[in-house]
Amino acid sequence: MKKTLLYLVVTSIVFFNNKAISEDVLYVIEKKEEKINEKTLNSEQLEKNLIFSMEDIVRHLPGVGVSSEGRFGNNGYAIRGVDKDRVAIQVDDIPQAETFDNTIYKGYGYFNGSMNDIETEHLKSVIISKGADSIFSGSGALGGAVKYVTKDPADLISEGNWGFVSRSVYTSKNNEKMQTIGIATSQQDVEGMLLYVYRNGHETNNYKHENDIFGSARGTPDPQEKTRHSLLSKINLLGIQNHKIGATFEYSEGKTYTDEKSWYLFSSYYRTGDDLSKRIRYTLSDTWTPERYIDSMTTSFNWQKIEQKAFSSTFDEHYNGHYYDIFEENSRNIIQYGRFINNEIVLMPLSLFNTTHSLALRTSYSTKTINNKNIDTKYLGKPKVPYQSNYSIIRPVYTQDISIAFVDEIKMFDDKLNVVLGSRYDNVSHHTDNAKLSLAKDSDLTDNHYQALSLALSTSYNITPNYTFQYKIGQGFRIPTAQELYFDYGGNDARNRLEPNPNLKQEKGLSNEISLSYNNDKLFNKVNVYYTKYNNFIDLKQSEKQVPNPWYDPNMGDSYWNKPTLPQNHLQYSNVASAYVYGFELTNEIRLSKIFGLDNTYILRNTFNYTRGKDASGDSLLSVQPFKWVSSLSYDNADKKYGAGIFMTYSARKEGNQAIRNGREWPYLSDSYTIFDTTAYYNVNKNIVLRAGVFNLFNRKYSTWDALRSLPEFGTTNQIDRDRLGLQRFTAPGRNFSMDISLYF
Repeated sequence: MKKTLLYLVVTSIVFFNNKAISEDVLYVIEKKEEKINEKTLNSEQLEKNLIFSMEDIVRHLPGVGVSSEGRFGNNGYAIRGVDKDRVAIQVDDIPQAETFDNTIYKGYGYFNGSMNDIETEHLKSVIISKGADSIFSGSGALGGAVKYVTKDPADLISEGNWGFVSRSVYTSKNNEKMQTIGIATSQQDVEGMLLYVYRNGHETNNYKHENDIFGSARGTPDPQEKTRHSLLSKINLLGIQNHKIGATFEYSEGKTYTDEKSWYLFSSYYRTGDDLSKRIRYTLSDTWTPERYIDSMTTSFNWQKIEQKAFSSTFDEHYNGHYYDIFEENSRNIIQYGRFINNEIVLMPLSLFNTTHSLALRTSYSTKTINNKNIDTKYLGKPKVPYQSNYSIIRPVYTQDISIAFVDEIKMFDDKLNVVLGSRYDNVSHHTDNAKLSLAKDSDLTDNHYQALSLALSTSYNITPNYTFQYKIGQGFRIPTAQELYFDYGGNDARNRLEPNPNLKQEKGLSNEISLSYNNDKLFNKVNVYYTKYNNFIDLKQSEKQVPNPWYDPNMGDSYWNKPTLPQNHLQYSNVASAYVYGFELTNEIRLSKIFGLDNTYILRNTFNYTRGKDASGDSLLSVQPFKWVSSLSYDNADKKYGAGIFMTYSARKEGNQAIRNGREWPYLSDSYTIFDTTAYYNVNKNIVLRAGVFNLFNRKYSTWDALRSLPEFGTTNQIDRDRLGLQRFTAPGRNFSMDISLYF
């Protein structure tokens, strides 16, 4: 503890930006999108609420979850009953990696096919949209979309032409120390910034370390050592008339070493993981403001590389905390390249027949490539000799997407009625390579082509100065991923067979949402009711087939050991007829300081979310979150010098009839729980800010539904023993805290 405090004191040189936090989003047309189902967190909220990860982002957001991928971390968001590739994630309008979350390999932990993580210290805002709407996010925006917007030079400058930022943080739940250093300048003809973040920590704790053994009954999380370096650099040229030319470089590299003590294979082997996650992004952009007819035209050229590498080492012996006698090394690499050209033209408002139109046209062209490179090394003999094999388990896939989108925001009746019309057309094609695969039947695969038309309509009508009625209908789509279309594992007589399905159709979603809100200076109330229908829903279906027994000898007669057929665990991605989710959200805000005439600010907030959903076969959508209620009371003194907040989160139990998978109840269900969190800040002066938070204040033992639904159904990793002692490993952290000391210059 003393070392932690010393670290915070010595390394904390953080400079506070007193300017109002900008809530601008990347494109003007996004500002015009109705906020019926949207939540925006700006950088002030991210800092004030001590948000340092994806889990922290959704900590107090009912109806939004995060999927887990074991030792590889998080795997995207869960919204409106779907998750991973069905919730689009973008950074500055650039789509992030698609998953390679294959069931065959998921249970064995040899592949890091999760979505890449994002450095929260780089973010100016996070925009979470719920419901199907592909107008702005394209493929994947079925359940919703999450947009990250990175900081600009102005966000690091408080006054004058220069700014310097340093922020030091300690988080006890994973013993993470984080240091942010940033510098920015803004001159007449140029502005620029450098923002560097370093993290060093361990595994996330569970409720209590116990049953510290090897195997699936282990009750303590596997030990991990994590480091990450992240850099965001921007430079903008302002001296060219009516043009702003910008360049961005973003780099992030995370390394995780895992001692997989819970891994189990024949009780005589031990495994460690040494994993790498790397993301590189270059952007060149030009924003032109011609001052006549066109409000702005923005063109950007983007290149991105995302590499997810899993390196696993298996040993024969363990003694005194060390492993000896190596048996096998497995290096499995998923690399995704992307090139994106985006253009947006926003016209100046146009008056027509007592209406005002704000028109925007957006076009994009993108190419993506996914590659798999594996190197397996076995050590055999005495002395041991390495035998190496190089191979791939999925053919390289090249994807091309051409899209055009049009948005018109219409205001009428003295701005009482606001209507937003949007349409988007996508033409997507997948092209496969003919490379030979390992551990698979070499199926004849063909290229796939898809077309998608997305429409959206949202309206907002001010019935009275206090009452507002909103309605939105939106379409979303998701093109099948390379994994779903082309992954091929096992032959026709294999014990486990995952058969490719190049005939998959694209998924479609149609969302309807209605809201009614009341707002005055003392009170805000809002109710949202929504229903989303998914068609051609893609799901991995499991069945048992009888296949010919290659060792069958008809001359020996049928017996238990000599049968003409053998059972095969057969899996294939298929389009089910449909799936649906429905539910409601209630939001309430009571401004107590206004009611009682207080100088300081007191606000009581409540948010409720209820969602249900199934597919046509009767299976549940496991990503549907249990009913959740978040209540908070915040306090800020009159001059914002200090403040605090307390949060209560209640989550209902996940019932068995709401967790049906392949006709069977999911074996691990979360119980109901109520936890309390508290945060506080203190502005020592205009340059120094102290922040702290205590989470799970009363040290409640619980497990989230997201943690339990993400467990693999079979395999050797993240397994639970028959006595279910291993479930202790997946409990949430007990009482934990975060500290942030900040100085601003």
